[in-house]
Parts: sequence; structure tokens; C-alpha cells
Amino acid sequence: GADATVGTALLRVGIDEKTFRPQAGKIGDYRYIPTQGAIAAQHVMYVTTPHVRRLGYTEIRHFAARVLEALTECAPNTRHLAMTLHGANFGLDENEAFFSQFAGYRRAMLAGQLPPMLEQITIVEKDSSRVQRLQTTLDGNLINASYAKRLKSGWGYQLAIQPTNSPAKASEAEP
Repeated sequence: GADATVGTALLRVGIDEKTFRPQAGKIGDYRYIPTQGAIAAQHVMYVTTPHVRRLGYTEIRHFAARVLEALTECAPNTRHLAMTLHGANFGLDENEAFFSQFAGYRRAMLAGQLPPMLEQITIVEKDSSRVQRLQTTLDGNLINASYAKRLKSGWGYQLAIQPTNSPAKASEAEP
């Protein structure tokens, strides 16, 4: 997947794999490193997930929330997060995997566990048909969501974030 492609690019510029691979088996462990020009992004973060055979929708939600939490710890000035869709190529339903990832981000947002400078999250996907399907599905689910406002240009949504001192409702995390 994309992590292997990025890993290969990092190796090509001389970055040792031990530098960017988190400890295997320690779920949520992460490594955040400069890419030294290996890819367009200035930094890359690898986060340990359960083995793909144990990766379900709940684990994807936890993973997405953990990514935002980890960025808060190591890169609080992050403005843009780009991530791949997780689970869709490993037997999980692409819509459910997408909504699980979205719900993880949203829960972290509602809990105030995100970089304070974060402006944008992009789900990177090379399959243009999948992108179209997910956009259509998300549009249908967010059309009446009080916390989501469609962007005026391009495609995407601006999400309202509650202040960290107000309790987050689990139902608001689901699209």
C-alpha cells in the first residue's frame, strides 16, 4: 500500500527503516520524521495498527483518532493531514471503513485532541471510482449535518468543532 511506497522513497534517500517504523505490536505507537525530500510532504508519520486480519471498523476509528492525538503531541503546528483510506483493500466495506475513519477524526475533534492549527484533512485515494463513490456517500450523509458546511469551491466540508470544555456527543461523531 501507500505506506510501503512512502517507505521505499524514504529508504532511497538514506533514511533507515528503524527510524520510521514504529515498534511492531505496540498499537498506537508512532514515528514522525522529516522526509528529506523523499516525497512531497515535509514529514511522515507511521502509526502502528493491529494486523490487517484484526483491523475492523472499531480499530479504524481508534486509529484515526490516535493519528490526530499523536500529531497534537509531536507536531501541534500541523495545518494539513493527508492520509490514505484504511481497511477498504483488506476486505472491509469501503463506505463503512471511510465512515469509521471519519468518525475517529470527529471524535478526536470533539474531544479537543487535534493539532490547534489543523485546517484540513485529506483522504488520499488513487482509485478515482472509489473517490467518486465516497464523495457521493459522504454528501448524502452530511447534507443535513448541523456541524458540516459544504465548501464554496472545490469539494469538501468545513466541520464545526465544539470547545474542548463542552461534552462531546458520540452521535455527533457519526456522519
